[in-house]
Amino acid sequence: MSAEIKVTMALVARKGGSNPGLDMGTFSVTWAGNNHLHNRQNVGITEEALVLGDCGTGGYLIMVNRDATNYVTVRAATGATGLVRLKAGEGACFRLDAAATAPFVIANTAAVEVEYVLLED
Repeated sequence: MSAEIKVTMALVARKGGSNPGLDMGTFSVTWAGNNHLHNRQNVGITEEALVLGDCGTGGYLIMVNRDATNYVTVRAATGATGLVRLKAGEGACFRLDAAATAPFVIANTAAVEVEYVLLED
């Protein structure tokens, strides 16, 4: 079956007379895998692998930082440079590459809670 995933994305900004942004609207994606995970993970100030459960081949990931103060950084691998930063209350949605076996996360000052859903490819 195709188009089991529906994604809606838009970024709108207004500042000083400039209005940059991109509205992709809603698009459909085929969910090729079978596994999925909805999890909340407490992330400390020492990097740790993001728990992926039985999802082993990448897929769509939506993540939100549930902390009210501190940010969390997502790294492609242990010891890697930060790739995604989610400030307090922020979220992101993207597709993990099939080769991404263990993204790492690290909080900046104090532990944070991240909530996420991963739909395996």
